[in-house]
Amino acid sequence: LGLINGEFSREQAAALTERLKREVGDDAEQRIRRAWQLTAQREPSADDLARDRKLIAQLQADDGLAADAAWNLYCLMCLNANEFLYVD
Repeated sequence: LGLINGEFSREQAAALTERLKREVGDDAEQRIRRAWQLTAQREPSADDLARDRKLIAQLQADDGLAADAAWNLYCLMCLNANEFLYVD
């Protein structure tokens, strides 16, 4: 729970959001690709891209989050993914 709710994790997610904006701008697909490169060290599959685009859109539409808030939650998810946390 600390990885999801902790202040440090949220700060790092916000920092990742800012890095994505700096490195690739506002293009959602490029942000998702870069997030995967940085956290999973691989390119996202077509399914990964579609699922992640849908998640970000839903966070904004259904939950009423601003773009930066949606991206912060997305980045928090990336930092809590098994591929980021565990080495096979």
